[in-house]
Order: sequence, then C-alpha cells, then structure tokens
Amino acid sequence: MSTFLEGVEAPLPDGEEVLWQAKPARNALALHAFHARKIALYFGALICLSAIFASGEAEPLAFFLASAKWLALGGAVACGFAFIVATLSARTTLYAITERRVVMKIGIALPVVLNIPLHIIDGVDIKRRSDGSGDLALRLGNQSRVAFAVLWPHARAWHVRYPEPLLRGLVNVDGVGAMLKQALLSATAGTVSDSPYVERSIPEMSGAGAKAPSPTLATS
Repeated sequence: MSTFLEGVEAPLPDGEEVLWQAKPARNALALHAFHARKIALYFGALICLSAIFASGEAEPLAFFLASAKWLALGGAVACGFAFIVATLSARTTLYAITERRVVMKIGIALPVVLNIPLHIIDGVDIKRRSDGSGDLALRLGNQSRVAFAVLWPHARAWHVRYPEPLLRGLVNVDGVGAMLKQALLSATAGTVSDSPYVERSIPEMSGAGAKAPSPTLATS
C-alpha cells in the first residue's frame, strides 16, 4: 500500500495508507456527466424535424440538406466540446479511499482536494450500468456539507440543498463499493440497513452525521 496520492505532494499522516485510487473513465464522464449522448439525440431530432418541415417547401431536398448540414455541424461541435471537457476532467480528477477518509481531487482550472472523513459518511449509494461501471454517491450528515458548485460535476444530480459527492465513472463499481463498505465498517460502529439508491447492494452506515465536522477543502 502507498502513503502518497497521485498528484498530491504531501504524504498521508503517519499510520494511514491508500486502499484504492483511480481516475474516472473519460467516456463515462462524457456520456453521463456532460450528456454527449443526449446532445447527439437532440440534434438528431432537430434534423428529423427539418425533414418534416422540408416537405412543405418548393425544393424540399435542397432545404433539408442545407438545414441538416448546419444542424449536424452544430451537433458535432457540441458533442466534441463535451468530450474535450470530459477528457480534461478525467485527467485532473483523482478519487481515493484510505483507511480514514475518501479523497477527491477535482477541478480543471482551480484544483481542490476534498477530504471526507469516513465517520461523517451516513450512507453510500450505488448506481450500476450494464458494462459493470457505475457511480458511488456519498450521503453526508446535514451539518457536513460542501457547495454543489464546488463539487460539480462530481455531485449527485438534483441534490443541491444537501449535496452528495459522487465518484463518477468507476470501471469496477462493485469492487470499489465493497472496498469502501469494508473501510466504513472498520472506521465506524454503525448499524446496517438497506440503501435506497438504484441498486440496494451497498448498505447504509449509520454514523455521527448530525454532529460531525464538515469535510475539508485544500487547494492543490
């Protein structure tokens, strides 16, 4: 095991070791965080609509080709931008699990390191995809919050008032989830109950969320 995190100069405190660290998959970020597939479907629908409108024109084929060309170009630029941002985000992001905390190094222009002590994590929710990849959402106590804008796109959607850090695009989400579950069991003395998020395979850990300190932010 290592005591250093990739891209973080300072070592972990004495006695603490890294259990796992990895970067999110670029394609997963592009498709599910920056919605490249939805962008492509949107422009595809616009092209189909242009074909319908073209039927009422004097020269339907010329009208359709002219509009479809610009719509296809716009769609390609938008999807390309989504993949570029996803590539930059994947390169500058690091997720890690240690014996005492979850670490998220995030941010393209202004990187920050978010340290989330295991004992303030109230629950872990898992979302699987058909290829075995997926996301892990960390539910924190109400007094242990970090701004949604700081977390995005590494934040669970629609949870703005009580943001939940999201480990996106994990290639082996079950393996990482099992490792995090074991780390939580070792670090807390909570009881276990089912988690409500998508697949109920990772139990909820009842911790000291209401009185726990907030996660710390450090610039890098």
